[in-house]
Amino acid sequence: MDQSNINKFSGHLCSKCGGAAPGWKCPACGTVMATFDSSHTLTCPKKGRMEAQCAKCSQAESICTCV
Repeated sequence: MDQSNINKFSGHLCSKCGGAAPGWKCPACGTVMATFDSSHTLTCPKKGRMEAQCAKCSQAESICTCV
């Protein structure tokens, strides 16, 4: 499996840039959490879901600005 596919399956790596992603962030509402909240979609006013938060740019991985 190549490195780009490995990044997609790890909660500790940003799938866009491959950098460290120790936290979690909702790209829709901007909520940041230290642990993954699987029920965030139910409580998010914009119906977003938690994604790994890139440590370099502080964005959720789907909107990472490092690349």
